[in-house]
Amino acid sequence: MARKKVVLVIVEGVSDEDALSIVFTKFYERYSKNVLVKVMHGDITTEWSNCSQNIREKITKVVKQHTAVNKFKKEDYEQIIHIVDTDGAFID
Repeated sequence: MARKKVVLVIVEGVSDEDALSIVFTKFYERYSKNVLVKVMHGDITTEWSNCSQNIREKITKVVKQHTAVNKFKKEDYEQIIHIVDTDGAFID
């Protein structure tokens, strides 16, 4: 039997995981996909060392680390979803 494809959802915090993992899991189960949620414990797009030119590298690094830890191959992924909230952290 073929291995199910993986949908990786990258979120900022545990509350995001709690709120969204069940929604994504229920949605993708009808397509026979495994949903895995990676909690970053912060917004990786707003770290001081990031800019618009290197954010793709940062996301790629997260995915590669996830791939190594979980012993996946590139072709195991169906989709990678990165959720960033705009909670007003930068509003005066």
